[in-house]
Amino acid sequence: METAAERFFKDNGIRFKPQSRLIPGPRHRFDFELTDSRTLRETHGRQHYEPGTTFGGTKEFKATQKRDRFKPAGLATTAIGLLVIKNDQNVADVLTKELGRA
Repeated sequence: METAAERFFKDNGIRFKPQSRLIPGPRHRFDFELTDSRTLRETHGRQHYEPGTTFGGTKEFKATQKRDRFKPAGLATTAIGLLVIKNDQNVADVLTKELGRA
């Protein structure tokens, strides 16, 4: 999913910074910061919705969900926008609709 988002940004001339850290914390990275609009994009693969052995099992799944809940709360007092693209959504379709490009 991150690869599809990165390709979309590059193909459409959208400036971005991967793995942005706009709130404190060693594991509070956002997949992408769109630098011109100072908005954040997260692409949530299945590991954000169900535990799996590939991504560390139940323990890591719970930690991921905790981080996913914290991120919007950590941005609540800022003017920074956040869009989460879920694993069952088409990345290009969501970004085209939101950003008006393709």
